[in-house]
Amino acid sequence: MKSIVQADFMESEFEQYRGAEAMVWRYHATFRRIAISLSLPDRNEALYLVALGCRHIRGPFDWSNADIRIHTDSSPAFYDAPCRIVDEAARFELLCNGWGLVKALPEDFETSAENFLGRFPDDDVE
Repeated sequence: MKSIVQADFMESEFEQYRGAEAMVWRYHATFRRIAISLSLPDRNEALYLVALGCRHIRGPFDWSNADIRIHTDSSPAFYDAPCRIVDEAARFELLCNGWGLVKALPEDFETSAENFLGRFPDDDVE
């Protein structure tokens, strides 16, 4: 079962997954929404960083020892906060207009990216 991480707990949840295996896991056909999976061998659940309104991506599709940092002008942001998601060591960068965290078992999302990411206003953008 997936659960959205509430804003008050984002930083602590995210910190627990430092050093995880990272992978660009799901994306919308327009690449405006991207989910990055963070997984650790001793945990059943994975943490998914969901980026919305994506406009630039650079770097690998998967890497070890993830140290993802989120740079934004607002404090813990969920949606509607332009940000830069980076992992300097992996040379990964993603620019987007908002982000959130979701915890779930990996098998919950094997079959459908649409059900995972849901429907957002940017779906109608061509």
